[in-house]
Amino acid sequence: MAEEASKAEGCEETKEEEEKEEESDENGTSKIEQRRERNREHARVSRERKRQRIEHLEGENMRLRAEIDAIRHDRAQISARLGYVEHENSRLREWARAQQQTRYYLPTCRE
Repeated sequence: MAEEASKAEGCEETKEEEEKEEESDENGTSKIEQRRERNREHARVSRERKRQRIEHLEGENMRLRAEIDAIRHDRAQISARLGYVEHENSRLREWARAQQQTRYYLPTCRE
């Protein structure tokens, strides 16, 4: 029985709170309407912050993609240069070996 009485009191308190919220302020708007307006404003601000964050991230994404493209281009140039240098190195080694071999076979001039 005590529980039923406390439940009934809880319902009465809730009804009283609702009635207080329904009361109008001096502008003629209820507290519920004021709260709804605050919620709408907060939601608008939140959406704007989200929009700005997305724009920032999209800009950052574009910048990073451009940086990746530049790095790939540089890597391709370096790779091509490396291929050229390796080929030149191989050619020079062959030339050096040939020079060493011809030195051994050259007739010596002795007087």
